[in-house]
Amino acid sequence: MLGVDSKTVKKYLSSEIKIEGLSENDIPSMLLIYRKQLLKGMRQYPSYSRTQIRKCFPKEYMYLYRHDKEWLLEQLPIIQEKKNNQALVDWASRDREYCSKVEKLYKELIELDKPVRITISIIGKRLGILSNLEKHLDKLPQTKKLLSETTESTQQFQIRRCCKIIDRILQRQKPIVLWKVQRIGALKSHHFHEIKPYLEEYLRTKQEVKQYSKQQVKIAWPFAKGEKAQLLWIGEPFRYDYKMMIKVYFCSQGRTEGILMDWGTLPCLAIQHFYTDGILTASKAPKSVEEIDMTIYPNKVKYHERSWSIQGSRDPAPSRMCFLSMERVLFYQSLKYCVAY
Repeated sequence: MLGVDSKTVKKYLSSEIKIEGLSENDIPSMLLIYRKQLLKGMRQYPSYSRTQIRKCFPKEYMYLYRHDKEWLLEQLPIIQEKKNNQALVDWASRDREYCSKVEKLYKELIELDKPVRITISIIGKRLGILSNLEKHLDKLPQTKKLLSETTESTQQFQIRRCCKIIDRILQRQKPIVLWKVQRIGALKSHHFHEIKPYLEEYLRTKQEVKQYSKQQVKIAWPFAKGEKAQLLWIGEPFRYDYKMMIKVYFCSQGRTEGILMDWGTLPCLAIQHFYTDGILTASKAPKSVEEIDMTIYPNKVKYHERSWSIQGSRDPAPSRMCFLSMERVLFYQSLKYCVAY
C-alpha cells in the first residue's frame, strides 16, 4: 500500500520523540511522570552512580533513554572514574603474611598421619589464596621462593610417604618387607623400583641406629680409666685391610689422640660429645649445647668447604659444612656427623 517494508514503518513509529522546543503542556504525560519519578529517586539516593540508578529505576530509566536521552544524560551524575585496585594492594605486606601462613601450614602438612603431597594447589586451597598464587606469584617473591623450597615432586612425595610407613612398622617392632611397604603406599611397580634404592638406604640407616642403641660398642681407649674425652673430628672414610675405616680424634686435658675405627661405628659418634672408657654408646652432650626443633628447607642450605688442621694434631682435614638459618639466627652443621636417624 505505502510501497515500503513493514520494518520501515515500525522504525519510524518507534523513533525518538522530539522534545526540544515543546512547552511543558505539549510534552507527553508519560514522559513527565517518568521524569518526576527519576528526579525524586535521585534526590532520595544522592550518592548513587549511574549504574545504581539504572538498576533501581529500570522502567523509568529505559523509557527516558529511548525517548528523552539528552535530558536524561544531563540529569544523571557525572561518570565516576574507575579506581586502580592494583595500586591499593600492599604486595610487600601480603608477601610477608603469605610466607608466615605457608610456613605454618607446611609444618602441619608434614605431621599429618595420612600424608598428602605438598603442592602450590593444596597450599593455596587450604589458605584460600590460590587465585593470588596462580595469577600474582611474581609480586610475592618471598612466598614464591618458599613454595619452591617446600613443594614436592611426585617422586619426593612417594619417598616421604614410604619412609613414614617404614617408621610406623619399626615402631610396632615388626619385620619390614619392602613389597609390603609398596602395597601399603599404593605405588605402581615401575614407580616403586625408581625409589627403592632410597628406601633401602633409609631402612639400613634406621636398623643400624636401632642395633647400636641396643648393644654396647666399646673400643680400645688411649686415655685413663674414667677420664672424659671430647670427640673433635671424624676423618674421611678410607679402605684398609679390605674394610672401610675412619680416623676419629678425641681430646682430653689438652691431649689429642686419633683412633682408627670401623666405618660401622659412625652412628654412635657425635662431635663435641664426651666419651668415657671407650664406650661409644654412652656419650654425653656438653652442658652448653641446646637442643632445638627446626624445619630445614633443602634449597636454603648453603654448602661451604675449606682446609684446616685438627686441634692438637698436625693432621690436615677438609672441613665441609652446611649453613642454615632460623628466625635470622645462623647455624652450621658439619657434614662429618650429619647422619640421618
